Amino acid sequence: MFVDAGAINETSESAPVRIMCDASVTNQRVSSIGVVIVNHSGWTADVECEDIGTGYSTIEAECEAMQRALDALRATVHVQHVNVYTDCEPALKAIRERDGIRDGYEYVSFAWVPREDNRVADAIADMA
Repeated sequence: MFVDAGAINETSESAPVRIMCDASVTNQRVSSIGVVIVNHSGWTADVECEDIGTGYSTIEAECEAMQRALDALRATVHVQHVNVYTDCEPALKAIRERDGIRDGYEYVSFAWVPREDNRVADAIADMA
């Protein structure tokens, strides 16, 4: 996953970077992820889709989308405050329990959003 560092600036707690994540798993268990990164000014800074292979459940694929987005953001730009959103409630519990998920950030939150508020990430996951 590639993050355009030029489109994301260092942010503050009052205006964190937002990551919208979704995953798509076919009947053959082929999984893809969609990620939308919105900078602190509210502009869509990056849109990513990726085929992540087979063997993932829907929950595992959603967690993988969140993990990969955080890893890519951490490796590319100096951002300390991030809000991560998904429309998969079971994935929220699972991702919060992952060791090291918040490493390298001062503040990371995970929240559920209704499917209709996550349409762009959903469409991007379906495109992969």
